[in-house]
Amino acid sequence: MSKKFSKAAIVAAGMAGALVLSVAGSSTAFADPGFHYPASVFYTGPGNVAGVGSDTIQDVENGLAQQINATAAAADKVESWDAVAPGTRAVHGKIATKGASVTTTGFERPNGSGEGQAALSRAIDGGAWPTGTGGTTTLRGKVDYARSSSGTAHFTATEPLTFIPFARDAVSYAYVDSTGQLASLTPATLTGIYKGTTTSVGGTAVHPWLPQAGSGTRKFFLKAIGVTDDAALVARIGTRVTEENNGVPLTQGSVVPFSAAQWIAQKNGQISNFTGSAKIGSIKLNGTTPVSPVTGTTKLAPNLTFYNSTTFGRDVYNVVATSATKVTTSPVFHLFVTTSTHTALVGTTAAKTVITKYGFLNVTYAGDATNARGHTNTGPLVANPSTVK
Repeated sequence: MSKKFSKAAIVAAGMAGALVLSVAGSSTAFADPGFHYPASVFYTGPGNVAGVGSDTIQDVENGLAQQINATAAAADKVESWDAVAPGTRAVHGKIATKGASVTTTGFERPNGSGEGQAALSRAIDGGAWPTGTGGTTTLRGKVDYARSSSGTAHFTATEPLTFIPFARDAVSYAYVDSTGQLASLTPATLTGIYKGTTTSVGGTAVHPWLPQAGSGTRKFFLKAIGVTDDAALVARIGTRVTEENNGVPLTQGSVVPFSAAQWIAQKNGQISNFTGSAKIGSIKLNGTTPVSPVTGTTKLAPNLTFYNSTTFGRDVYNVVATSATKVTTSPVFHLFVTTSTHTALVGTTAAKTVITKYGFLNVTYAGDATNARGHTNTGPLVANPSTVK
């Protein structure tokens, strides 16, 4: 399946979303990285460390890049390339990192955690990656890290990818419902909705949506509710697929997984608002009592009870080459690895302040030791998803 065909509906939804775009202030980290950041950013040249991947954490990482690039040494300047065309929820073709020419060395923009991990894998093994115009290219030297909103269950220290947690998010659902029946649901009801065994709630017909294939939010949410992402699910969902964290295309009775941190950042005006007419749903974590993922009215904040849920709370990650974490002079080490004698640039007090502005919680930071919920994980290289083959 070609990426253009599989994401056509997402493009349309993104263009519709652009009509409601709003950006708060010149300090907002908005658009593609480095030399494309707003004029308020002190650094205006290309970065030395380039990252791609997750839509959910692209905005907070843009903010971190803005903060880091203001003072970092030239070797540690960082680029965080958006998952889709900046300011929209539409897929955009080619990018070129580190100031290179899109015409001569451009490649297809990795969209989502899965594609980000795959792009980093191709940068490590030299395998082929689509150019976005029918050919292939190599990503060696072009991608140094992947943003990922999902982790890995592996722990073998010798595996080539290392997943370093840097913040805490949670996943609930967004919905559109004039009757109020979809405002709070049990995990079991959500399971039924996505398995196709529950087609209405309190007399309200319900229509499940999913983020795009390769989305870490999609993968996490389906695992949380015990639903397999297979051909049968894809058939049930049909064309109800949107770029993650986009509520604009939802119609009456629709539900879709949504990052709580993204909801907060969008509603607080920290980033572009693509919630549309949707509301954020509460999940009955214990089966009876609704728990909202957010608190507040005029200014939203994380609900610690929801974020600390072992089912719907999640850490988010920077994924890097394991070999780079062992070289203390490497920019990847400087940016992402914290040890007893070194604090990662994304783990400083200033960086943690940025993280909270985007609706995330800070975690006890660790490069290759432990964090608040376990160990930094490792994993094997991953294959190119069908969306980019």
